[in-house]
Amino acid sequence: MFFKYLSRNTLVLVLATVISIEALILFNYALKDRINNAADNALRQTIAGLGQAFPASNYDNDVSKDCYVPVAGAFQSNDPQVDTLMLATKNQQITGYILISSTWKGYSGLIRTMLVTDAQGTIKAVRILEQNETPGLGNKVITTPWVHSFDNLPLDQATLANLAVKKDGGTIDQFTGATITPRAIVNQIRANMEEVITQLVANPQEILASKFVSCQVATGEKN
Repeated sequence: MFFKYLSRNTLVLVLATVISIEALILFNYALKDRINNAADNALRQTIAGLGQAFPASNYDNDVSKDCYVPVAGAFQSNDPQVDTLMLATKNQQITGYILISSTWKGYSGLIRTMLVTDAQGTIKAVRILEQNETPGLGNKVITTPWVHSFDNLPLDQATLANLAVKKDGGTIDQFTGATITPRAIVNQIRANMEEVITQLVANPQEILASKFVSCQVATGEKN
């Protein structure tokens, strides 16, 4: 009944709009898959690039696919925000944790890090995945060996107050004229160790079941 009152031009316009919307939805869906695949590949390359810090011999699973996201309210801190947890396993036993988190306390805002530990919580590597810090100052966190300051730091030391930049009474170097960026990252790593890794090391299965959900469940993907 409705369509008999519409002019031919109006009908054409309505149909064209509907077709355009459907095409846009399909395009976005296809593009989303390509973006996700590119992100997964980049993550795999980053993990593979850890080299001897976390060699491939430490695990026999696809770490990027054995992933979890926190359930709402699982952790009190909103900054840093826990984004993704991945498990490294060998013979179905956990051999390490890879935790990606975000902090907005950098000089230029968002900094995303990847924290890698073994099953006992010793830090094996820290990598900066995303940052927009000032070239020549804050971005020295990616242009110098600074991230290696955390290498092989055991759990009992990584959760102490002295895991801080020297300006705050800690043991980690900052950069001349650029304390905000390293401070943000050090505080982010310490919070990750205190709030997440400590709990996982103590009781991994309980924490995974109570505070995380698999990435597949979170995104509604099917096996």
